[in-house]
Amino acid sequence: MWCFSVNIFSLSIRFYPPHNPASSAGMLQSNHMSSWSQKRKSTYFVGFMAFLLVAVALPAYFIFYKSPTCFDGKQNGDEKGIDCGGVCVNLCRSQYLEPNIIWARIIEVKAGQYNALAYIENPNIDAGVDSISYSFKIKDNNGVLIYERKGDTFIPPDKFFAIFENEISVGERIPSKVIFEFTSDALWKNKENKEAGLTMLNESVSREESFPRIDATVGNKTLQSISRIEVVAIAYDSEGNALGFSRTFIDRLDKGETQNIAFTWPEPFKSKVEKIEIIPRVHSKK
Repeated sequence: MWCFSVNIFSLSIRFYPPHNPASSAGMLQSNHMSSWSQKRKSTYFVGFMAFLLVAVALPAYFIFYKSPTCFDGKQNGDEKGIDCGGVCVNLCRSQYLEPNIIWARIIEVKAGQYNALAYIENPNIDAGVDSISYSFKIKDNNGVLIYERKGDTFIPPDKFFAIFENEISVGERIPSKVIFEFTSDALWKNKENKEAGLTMLNESVSREESFPRIDATVGNKTLQSISRIEVVAIAYDSEGNALGFSRTFIDRLDKGETQNIAFTWPEPFKSKVEKIEIIPRVHSKK
């Protein structure tokens, strides 16, 4: 049914078409179908992207991704520097202190032959060095170098230790001064203090007036065997000066085992022995 309205002031007439309920319903249905189609397209797109992630991205990730290591030349993971600190065995420079060379001496054992020793402190509780080069430089009264002995050693953690060299022959020249120094860079690592499992018992000195001898007993208080033990003995006078030093080796100590050791010298010391110090070091297994 058509309807009309009359505006008596403007003498205008407007006609309105009749309302069609079926047409309105069709428009609503069309809008609903369009919304459902859009949702279906979105679902297909998300599914397709998920398929790409599983089929392409994940395999590519596992092929090209390399997990952090302590040898990749990068600072990653929980490392404190490049390939050091964190889970890495190697320590960064800020994580350790340099060793302190307390003293170095050369002592005549018999005519023309000498022993040299460097007494060193490692202040790092759980850090050490597997291999480092060193040098003993021996000079006469005029400061002229008359002999040099080079070698390689290791630094155990958290202890005073000794580096010993024997059978140094200088002929008729008289050594006056010895200079010890480390001559290579050190790679510091987290290390176990194996020397802490060793005990020194029954230390004694005898035959001072003729052929001095120091005796001691080394014990293994751990539950595992300890092998390749180097032991250095130092005899001191009343003022703390070293009178003599010597070295011996123990191949192996089983758990709870003890072994007697002895150090001897071919000539008397220059003064009476007032103190004995015996220092073990455990070499790494090869």
